[in-house]
Amino acid sequence: MRKTRTIITLFLLLTPVMLVAVPAVAEGDGPVSSIEDVNRVVNKVYNWVAGAFWAVAAGFLIWAAMLYATARGNQEQVKKAKNVLIYVVVAIVIGIVATGVKGLIESILS
Repeated sequence: MRKTRTIITLFLLLTPVMLVAVPAVAEGDGPVSSIEDVNRVVNKVYNWVAGAFWAVAAGFLIWAAMLYATARGNQEQVKKAKNVLIYVVVAIVIGIVATGVKGLIESILS
């Protein structure tokens, strides 16, 4: 059951990425014919994924805050809220590093 849920989740997360990439390629006169076309497609996909990432991170941050606010002294709830908050902070740090790596790769390739 868990494996099926994981596969469905990955499919639902990757489908919009593919749908964003297809129109980005279709905007030109034909298939990808230059490095600029590849760069345009990669940038569109990256921007969509980054936007989705930050929206999900904000949602989990709000969820952690709600867990903490509704804990009412229940130590298990407080512990769960702290764990979610730690995961959110780690994900945000990874997102910031990924943005920096993208900029570094762009500056090396240009």
